[in-house]
Amino acid sequence: MLDMGEGGTAVFVHQTSPWAEILAAGGELDLAVVPQFSSALEKLFDGSLPVVLDLSECSYLDSTILRVLVGACNAWPGRFGIVIPTGARVRRVFQVAGLEGALLIGASREDLQQHFLTKSS
Repeated sequence: MLDMGEGGTAVFVHQTSPWAEILAAGGELDLAVVPQFSSALEKLFDGSLPVVLDLSECSYLDSTILRVLVGACNAWPGRFGIVIPTGARVRRVFQVAGLEGALLIGASREDLQQHFLTKSS
């Protein structure tokens, strides 16, 4: 679990696993955090591993964050996946925006791990 502090402030935690660079983002992701969020995400693409954004602890995101995610998907095709658990509040945002089929979204890190490991073999 990510420690959100008070008021649902956005929190970013980077982890490196053998199969991916993972950025866990929690709290509220909106226009106010776009510069910090974009920078944190872009740095992970410097290596050769896939990049996974884990939104399991995200309580809110807006269209500015969606634009960043679509941009990352377009800039690094085949190397970017997003974890959004089934039933998560923010999953609805992706459905309404019509992005569920356009972005690689898994219900868990294990789903994306399976996808990237299968793809690389």
